[in-house]
Formats: sequence, C-alpha cells, structure tokens
Amino acid sequence: MSDEKKLNEEISEAAQEAQNAADTASENIREKAGDVVDAVKEKAEEIVGTAQEKADEIADAIDEKADVIVDAIDEKKAEIAEKADEITDAIDEKKAEISEKAEDVADAIEDKADELLDTIEDKAEEIAEDVKKKPSSAVIIAIIAVIAAVLIVLGIIFGPSIFNPYNKKYVDVSGQTIKDISDQMGMSLDEFKERFDLPKNMPANTSESAAYYTMPVSMIASMRGTDFEGLKELFHFPDTITEDTTWGEAEGEMALKDVVTEENVDQFIEYYNLGDDVNGDTLYKEIRDIVDNADREANLASQQDVEDAAQDAAVNDDNSTTDTADTADTADTADTADTADTANAADTADTAETAE
Repeated sequence: MSDEKKLNEEISEAAQEAQNAADTASENIREKAGDVVDAVKEKAEEIVGTAQEKADEIADAIDEKADVIVDAIDEKKAEIAEKADEITDAIDEKKAEISEKAEDVADAIEDKADELLDTIEDKAEEIAEDVKKKPSSAVIIAIIAVIAAVLIVLGIIFGPSIFNPYNKKYVDVSGQTIKDISDQMGMSLDEFKERFDLPKNMPANTSESAAYYTMPVSMIASMRGTDFEGLKELFHFPDTITEDTTWGEAEGEMALKDVVTEENVDQFIEYYNLGDDVNGDTLYKEIRDIVDNADREANLASQQDVEDAAQDAAVNDDNSTTDTADTADTADTADTADTADTANAADTADTAETAE
C-alpha cells in the first residue's frame, strides 16, 4: 500500500472519530439541556406554587382584617347612633325645659301686666277723688303716675322691641321704622320682611337704616337690577364678602372711592368735613357713622322746617278766621243796635199817641 493511500485512510478514520465525538458531544449537550429545562420547569412550578400559596395566605389575611375593620366600623356606628340618640334626647329635653320656662315667663309677664294695670286703675280712682279737692296738684300727680305706670308696662311687655339689637348697630337717618315703611307700601310687616329678605324676628320698630344695612348683598344687587357678581365687580368687594353678607358689612369693607366714585372723593370729604386723614382708600366703615349722623341732622332740620312752615300757615289761618269772626261780630252788634233803636223809637211813638 502506498504511503498516500495509507495517509488518506488515516485521515478518514480521524474524521470519522471526530464526527463520532461530535455526535456524542451533541447528544450529551441535548441530554444536559433537557435536564436543565426540566429543572427550570420544576423550579418554576415550585415558585408558582409557592407564590399562589402566599397569595392565598395574603388574601385570607386581608379578608380576615377586612372583617375586623367592618366589625369595628359597625360597632363604632352603633356607638355614634347611640350617642346621637342621647344628644337628640338631651336637645328635646332642653327644648321642653326652655318652652316650659318661656311659658312661665309669659305667664309671669301677663300676671305682672294685669297687676300693674289694676294698680293703675286703683290709682286713677284715687287721683279722681284727689282732683276734686286739689285740682292742680292732683293733675300733676296723675300725669306722673300714669306716665310711670305706662313706662313700666311697656318696659315689661315690649322690652325686646325697645332694646332693638339692629338699631344699636346703625344710625337712624330717616326716623322711620319698617312698620312705617310697610304701611306706606300697603304690606303687612311679615310680607315686607319676606319681600326684602329680612330676619323674621326683626322687631317692628327697627329703623329704616338698620333694615337696609341688614339686607343681604344679593337683595341689594336685585334692587339695583344686577346680580352678586355684577355688584362685586362694580364695588370691588374683597373675597370675604359673599352674596349672603349683610349690606352693612359689605359696604363697610368698601373703599370710599368705590362708594362715591373716585372723582367725587374730595368733594365728599369736604362736604362732610371728614378731615385730612381720610382719602379714597379709607374703608367706609371708618366714616359711616359720621356721614349718617350728618345726614340725620340734615334730615331733622328739614323736617323741622316743614313743621315750622305748617305751624306758621296754621297760625295765619287762625288769625284770618279770628279777623273774619271779629268782623261778623261787629256787624251783628250794629244790626242789634239798629234793631233796638227802631224798637225804642216805635215804643216812644206808641206812648205819645196814648197820652194824646
């Protein structure tokens, strides 16, 4: 065998051995890979199982905790409901006490008023007897006694109206009450208060000014033909002012320049003699009482002028009537005198004829 052929055979054998080795290695790799895959699958299944078990445990724990929370909430709701019932009962009890007390007070006031009125009547009878003996002093005593008694009765029965909390806040400019205004408008007092969104318990003697300042801003806006936003834009209200704020409070927080317009500030300050420390940025609540008092005095002076003029006219009418009466009396006297003279003359003539 030649060397070349022998070499080729050795090469072929070597190649075959390499191929066999490669096949063996490949088979080993495939087997190893299969083992790895199986191990990974097994581990994954183990992890999934463990995770599911843990999730189930967590879910059970959550359910258990939720039940505890729900039970606690139900228990707390029951406690709150029980407490609310106790509070409601206490309120009802207190309301009953107040109502009973109010009835007692009302009865006491009525009894006191009756007692005072009886006393007044008795005193009046005594005064009537005294008047016969001492007319001048008795009259004075009677007047004092009646006035004192009436003031006492008014103080007891109408005390809440006399000490009106609304009137204390603002200056009475016009001198008219809401009862006067409602009568002029042909409305009942309740209708008037409902129409202008005023408190239902506002007394009839509340001044027109106090009622006006107690109206909510929304009502003032409606009276001016606009809404709250329109009024806020016009007067530059601060954010603290709402449509339910009273007009007195809202106006008080406005700058003077927004109340009278900026071009009229100087003239306004001069007219009301407000001083150099007042300017357009001054809040209106700082000067309102000064302005309202000045308006009140001017209004009173104007009313006095009207009353004086009416009184002068009445005096002139009386004088005219007196003059007319005097003239008539003079004429009557003259007529009477003429009649008497005529009668005397006739009598004299008759007497003369008889003598002849």
